[in-house]
Amino acid sequence: MAMRAKKKEEEIKEVIRRELPEIVKSDPEFRLWVIDVTHNLYADRSESESKFDKILEELRKDREEQAKKWEESQKRWEENNKKWEENNRTINKILNELKDSRRGLTALSVHLEQDGVSKQKSRLERL
Repeated sequence: MAMRAKKKEEEIKEVIRRELPEIVKSDPEFRLWVIDVTHNLYADRSESESKFDKILEELRKDREEQAKKWEESQKRWEENNKKWEENNRTINKILNELKDSRRGLTALSVHLEQDGVSKQKSRLERL
């Protein structure tokens, strides 16, 4: 008997699956009855919209926070670029000073070398 009841139940479910969609479409009263019977199984429209609005608000806040972080990162990046530029100017200034010093030393070295050769020539001429 239990087997027969189980089979009957399966047959009823199959008929419902097959017929319910069309009945719900065509019979507004029946559709409302189905909604009333099943309403505790799902969120209603206003509850869904409320949840959706909350999610949108969270996304908006996240987007604002990310935009703020991005702006802060950009500001730090610009500050670091200014520091790099300042350091590059300082390094270039030092390099130019070293080049100038080297040129001066080279000129002095040439002068001393020429002066040394002249003195040696003088000494040789005196002999």
